[in-house]
Amino acid sequence: MNRQCNVTHDRGRLAEVKLVFIAGRHFDVQARKELATQVARLGGMPIVPDARIKSGVVKVQNYEFWVEGTSELLKRCDAVAFSHDYSMSASAVNDEALAAKYNIPRFYDITALEMWLRYGEYRP
Repeated sequence: MNRQCNVTHDRGRLAEVKLVFIAGRHFDVQARKELATQVARLGGMPIVPDARIKSGVVKVQNYEFWVEGTSELLKRCDAVAFSHDYSMSASAVNDEALAAKYNIPRFYDITALEMWLRYGEYRP
């Protein structure tokens, strides 16, 4: 997906805003928060899907609603960034498979994500 909104990166470069889904263990909030912060510093817009839980909104719909909605969020993102411990989460592993199915770039380290955000370089 191409976004037309421009942002200024920390190094002064202009680029399109890219939506970056943050995947990881739901119980490791700190790891996902740190990853989201790094993505934002690079000029990407981090999408952290389970942030809704903190507000209590999750109680108004059943579990399947949230699973399907989260999958739809991921499909609309430009990339997925995985926390270091994502493989310990069944839902994050499912996010990885869904991203692969839809050919969404997947990043396991911040350097590769930075190259993609800044220069469009992606090597699966």
